[in-house]
Amino acid sequence: MFLLALLGAYLIFKYRDKYFVYWAVVLLFGAISFFAPYLILGKGFIVATAWSYAIFGGGFILSLSSCINAFSKFKVTAIFFGMISLILPIVAIDAFLIEPYSITVRHETLLSAKIKRPIKLLVLADIQTDVIGEYERRVLAKAMQEKADLIILCGDYIQTEPSRDPVLCAKLRKLLKDVNLSASLGVYVIQGDMEWEPNWQEIFSGLPYELFPQTRTIEKDDYVFTGLTLYDSRSILNLPDQKKFHIVAGHAPDYSIMKPNADLFLAGHTHGGQVQLPFLGPIITGSILPRSQAAGCFTQISHNPEKYLMISRGIGMERLDAPRMRFMCRPEIVVIDLMPSK
Repeated sequence: MFLLALLGAYLIFKYRDKYFVYWAVVLLFGAISFFAPYLILGKGFIVATAWSYAIFGGGFILSLSSCINAFSKFKVTAIFFGMISLILPIVAIDAFLIEPYSITVRHETLLSAKIKRPIKLLVLADIQTDVIGEYERRVLAKAMQEKADLIILCGDYIQTEPSRDPVLCAKLRKLLKDVNLSASLGVYVIQGDMEWEPNWQEIFSGLPYELFPQTRTIEKDDYVFTGLTLYDSRSILNLPDQKKFHIVAGHAPDYSIMKPNADLFLAGHTHGGQVQLPFLGPIITGSILPRSQAAGCFTQISHNPEKYLMISRGIGMERLDAPRMRFMCRPEIVVIDLMPSK
């Protein structure tokens, strides 16, 4: 892509007095950059990585070259390309260096007659890292500052090749111990699609957490909780009636589309799309739900005013072949205050 951009810059320089050359080169570069990755690399996140190189690398080279060469004769065009060459590095710095590590805390409140006393629920989704460093430590420390009564981890904890690096698992386990991630009502752990091996529970070996390797429901004094397997988080659920407030958590949010019989549905997986565009929202969500929900939401999902869906934008990013970026989609910790309505 860079060589193609340099060739385009050379053509712009050589034929700088011909107005059509600027647009012909830029449009041709755009078309090649868009379609070539499909033909050469196939499908997958590696295509998105190639696009990011084309936009922020080749796009910057061509826009800057067009600005410089067009200025003497085509000032409006030069100003346009000058703005593009200024915007691209600003967006790149934000998307690759700032937003992925700008953790936020989103606070929501849910009122229900089924809730007998206030419960502060904290959700951590998609830590999804290939290194345990200062950012991960800062996120977990910030989570503990919320003093939650109940913590739910919605899957995707590490992402490496091979898929479950025992050294990285041990580092994550040690970090969880060091920050003492805990809550008075417990910490519940759900499987994500990065934890596909049968022994993924070993990540949390020795920690006093409640794991859900199979879909099951547990009843506590103040609520009922159902933890879903990865498969069930993408399936149609048939849940029994519960008199107590019923929380369901799965990694993917697809299970909520049929409005199963519960009060609060929790999920991650979508990362909020990681990249959102103005007026369009997330480009890719990996979910069958509407983009407005997959972008990260806390919303009623039926005419029942007490049936809610929460999808977290997550904490980490897609790894391996994917571009490590977030744009207009900051990572988040979600805190839901469950309050009695009477």
